[in-house]
Amino acid sequence: DTYDPGVTAPGVYTYYVTDQQVSGDLCESPPTEITLTINPIPDQPTISRNNPDFCFNGTSSITLTANPHSPPAVSRYQWYRNGNLLPGDTNNTLNVSQVGNYYVEVTNSYGCSAYSDSVYIFMHKRPKAKIEGDGYYCSLPGGTIAFGLSTYTDANYSYNWYSDPPGAVFSPNNTSGTW
Repeated sequence: DTYDPGVTAPGVYTYYVTDQQVSGDLCESPPTEITLTINPIPDQPTISRNNPDFCFNGTSSITLTANPHSPPAVSRYQWYRNGNLLPGDTNNTLNVSQVGNYYVEVTNSYGCSAYSDSVYIFMHKRPKAKIEGDGYYCSLPGGTIAFGLSTYTDANYSYNWYSDPPGAVFSPNNTSGTW
């Protein structure tokens, strides 16, 4: 036979079961104790991020932080990207430098787990300046030359002009337009 105690709340519950003959001398067995332990599941964690989506420059990243909203205390974190486990990424923070859907699994000391909703990280393509002008001039060593460079003007971008080797003067300084 089976018995459903109907409890779902975390806790320790003690039950007893006996066997009894249904015919004959109707003998009953001594009770057998059964202990049911229901451990708490962690609350669903949330993920916060330190920056919005960004343009990846080879060194920048976004930091994701798991917020477990517990008790009970979380004993383990595991991060995933696009449904794949990220081996070794077991801290409450994760530095991200790749596009994808990220989520975290938190596990408490009872071995019960909960998963966050996923967070999508998007990285914009780095813009490429469109510069026009002649690229070849002749000058004596130590001489000075003037030449014109121009770039497409877009109010959504700012422009930072510089030279290699340093020393060129741009006028007006670091704005879009023609020099």
